[in-house]
Amino acid sequence: MLSCSSKIEAPNLVEISETIVVKKTNYDERFGCTVYVPHSTDGKPVLQLLYFVYFENGNYIVRSEADSESCL
Repeated sequence: MLSCSSKIEAPNLVEISETIVVKKTNYDERFGCTVYVPHSTDGKPVLQLLYFVYFENGNYIVRSEADSESCL
């Protein structure tokens, strides 16, 4: 059976630096993407923004813009 979507499954978290990861929250119908929020791995405060994850060239890429055609 073929799926209508060519998207791969969104990962639970993606590292964006040595001390910051983004964690999966929910799929947002308005954006057409899974929403991620940043968390510090060293306990320091993190600016709370919404992030979106993309899979490009074999890597997970984190961006603050939602593109429902290519986000996870």
